[in-house]
Amino acid sequence: MNHEHHNWVSPSLGREMHIEVFGHAGARMLVFPTTLGSCYEWRDRHMHEVLADHLDNGWLQMFCLDHVHDESWYNKQLHPGARAWRHLQYDQYLSTEVLPFTEGMNRNPFVIATGASFGAYHAACFGFRHPERVHRIIGLSGMYDVKSMTEGYSDLNVYSCNPFDFMRHEQDPARLSAQLSRRAGVVEHGLFLGLTTDLIVASADGVEHRTA
Repeated sequence: MNHEHHNWVSPSLGREMHIEVFGHAGARMLVFPTTLGSCYEWRDRHMHEVLADHLDNGWLQMFCLDHVHDESWYNKQLHPGARAWRHLQYDQYLSTEVLPFTEGMNRNPFVIATGASFGAYHAACFGFRHPERVHRIIGLSGMYDVKSMTEGYSDLNVYSCNPFDFMRHEQDPARLSAQLSRRAGVVEHGLFLGLTTDLIVASADGVEHRTA
């Protein structure tokens, strides 16, 4: 099985970050660690052995990621808004550094984000923030309302990192289409982008006719 370790000083974060890679081809799977984990967590838990058939056959390639938990959500010395800002810098690291790095190794267009516990939050947050780039989210025993980490505080930064909030208010049709299409089991949805000119919306307040 192909196994590589990579690290570089991230311009987005201003610190060194590490990635463990398992496999040589297939869907690119971003693996986020738990609260106390690291990029070595899935290796230490022998997950590459559990998924050996998928990795050896080129169906899946794992990119096990580092985190900045101690500088963001778990740094209680920071204001909650500052914790969220550090997380947004981590999001930039993922989108502008990690994804291009994985694509440079493997041109497979299908991207999966996964993780357990707090890693599931990371997978959902990144996947829902970038539905055009992440094609499947697998969250295991996750927490998706990050306000539990901010003592209930919210501002624009916290809102932008909180799937529980920003998903409820998502109204961009193209993003909604991508998010629906990424859900396992969805064959087709009813948004009909580029096809409809009129929309009839019925609610307790009556019927509304909307036009394109």
